[in-house]
Amino acid sequence: MRFLVSLPTSDFWKYVDEVDGRDLDLSYPTQIIKAVKRAYFDKGVEWFIDDERTEFTFFIPNPENNIPYEVTLKPNICKALKLFFKDQASLVSGMSCPSNNTLIDIFCESDKFFSMMLALRRDLPVIVNSIKLGNYHYAAIAIASLMETYNIEIIELINQYFEWHPYFIKDTEMPRHKRVKYFLVPNKTYIMSNIPYIAVLIYQYDDGEYYYPEDKKTKDPYHLKLLYENYNVLQIIDKKHRVKPSGNFLQDCRNIIQMKKQVFFDTVGLIEFRDLMQYSYYSDRILSIDVMKEVSEIFKQQKWQHNFFLILSLYCNKIIELQKQELSDSKEVIDTSTLPDYDLFIKVIKYYDSIYDSLLVKDEK
Repeated sequence: MRFLVSLPTSDFWKYVDEVDGRDLDLSYPTQIIKAVKRAYFDKGVEWFIDDERTEFTFFIPNPENNIPYEVTLKPNICKALKLFFKDQASLVSGMSCPSNNTLIDIFCESDKFFSMMLALRRDLPVIVNSIKLGNYHYAAIAIASLMETYNIEIIELINQYFEWHPYFIKDTEMPRHKRVKYFLVPNKTYIMSNIPYIAVLIYQYDDGEYYYPEDKKTKDPYHLKLLYENYNVLQIIDKKHRVKPSGNFLQDCRNIIQMKKQVFFDTVGLIEFRDLMQYSYYSDRILSIDVMKEVSEIFKQQKWQHNFFLILSLYCNKIIELQKQELSDSKEVIDTSTLPDYDLFIKVIKYYDSIYDSLLVKDEK
């Protein structure tokens, strides 16, 4: 059974979770098409167009993990199948069984789990091979693209694959090969942005007990090892257009604005937290709960984003100046006393500088 290379997807799949406790089954697309055709021959078209029937349940006898199970289709695909068979029955008397390609088209457009299995059948070999070869960034791009299309739930299925398929690798610290597994930690958020940024972290851990020399042992019983992290995977910015950390939050912001103006000929010079991750090396910790909580407390739990970014943008465009050490007024073009919450802005900047190192992403491996 041949499947489409490019898959039609629905926008709402980015936001809904339809795994619903189901496990990874790469044979699902083939098996469910066969199950629908079996039902057609065994029960007839009447079974599909019965108005009293609100759901379709099929038996999958030969899944990939060899444990047969029943699957009840989601409402969207049930509705699509019912409409298809009703339309066909009204057009053609004694209709023949629909072809594989016809059913594949219906499932691709209406069944998210079906589409996810096809996407994983296509992309998993590339992801796995890239990780094994150490090309983590290429694997992360593929993973992030799947997250952008299907939401974060697809990572549960990829992690199941890694759990079920350990790999043998050479280890210079070990006298023999050892089995390892991989584990993905994703993050997808829209915090303070209309466009999501996606984080992908790739870990490796031991599968089984191995003897480690005392100087090589770690506190983690599985010797968890972070292979790769990237907090803005889908934003591909050339390294020459990313500013290196200066050691000072305000200076980083000013450098980023200058870079944006060069790249996009932007004369407005507005900045947001997303820019810190896109054009510099800040992680999403700057938007984490603990950091946001601290900033909100400084602003006394009031809405602070507008005033904060207003003052920050004024500084980045050199409309106001701040002394680097004391953060006091100096050579301002406008009177900073007229800016709303200026004193609280200064406190937040001092706070960011106090945790500066923890806000940066580690060097990519």
